[in-house]
Amino acid sequence: MTTKIDRIIKLQENILESLNAVNIKLEKICATMISDQILQETVSPDGDVRSPEQCAEIIKESFNAGLCLSKDLDSDHKNFQYSVSEFFIEGEDDDSEDEPPQPMNVSSIF
Repeated sequence: MTTKIDRIIKLQENILESLNAVNIKLEKICATMISDQILQETVSPDGDVRSPEQCAEIIKESFNAGLCLSKDLDSDHKNFQYSVSEFFIEGEDDDSEDEPPQPMNVSSIF
């Protein structure tokens, strides 16, 4: 007979195994994306061959720009959520967010 603690430990082990599998797949995706970007950056738009250092610098700048954009998007999303919470009155429709929208009865319109 297994106890609740044993089931929780088994569940944690399953979750860790799943996370490890996902991390391995994400690492492969990232490696593929980086190798693709390196391949694209080896030649400039003018047709000149770039050095490995130039390619690395371009990729580093691209990564940093992506991080900045991500932070800006997070900030914009937080500002939007704040605006929404200030605009709408709390309490009236709190339960309606969890419910799917009801279909419209078209026959009642005519």
